Amino acid sequence: MLSSLKPLEYAFEKLSSSHAVTQLTYAIDVHGTRSITATANPEREQCANCGAFFADYHRLKGHYADYPVQCDVHGVCLRFDDVLVHADEDRHDRCFVRACRSIYRLEGGWKGSVVEGHIRGSHRREGIYY
Repeated sequence: MLSSLKPLEYAFEKLSSSHAVTQLTYAIDVHGTRSITATANPEREQCANCGAFFADYHRLKGHYADYPVQCDVHGVCLRFDDVLVHADEDRHDRCFVRACRSIYRLEGGWKGSVVEGHIRGSHRREGIYY
C-alpha cells in the first residue's frame, strides 16, 4: 500500500469501528486529481451506559441482551456471570443492578462488603434479576 494512503486507512479504521461511516471512497483520476468521499451512517446507535457505538438499533438491542446488567457508576455493561467479579473488584455503596428492587439498590451508603454479599446472594446466579 502506498505510504500516502496510510493516514486514510487509519482514519477509516477509526471511523468505521465507531460506525460513524459506512463507506469511504478514495479515487485518483487520469490527471492525478484525488478525491475522498465518505458516507455517514445515520443508523448508528450508542449505548447510554458504556458509550459503545453500534451500527444500528438492532445491534444495540443485541448488546443489551448480551450484557443485561449496567453499572452506571463505572460505565460498564456486564453479563450476569460477571456481576460478582465487578462487585468484588470495584467499590459500590449500593446495588448496581438496575432492575433490583431491594433496599440495597434504593438506598446508598452501604459498606462494599454488604453490597458484595447482596450481589452474591441475589444476582450471582443467572435468571435471578431482582
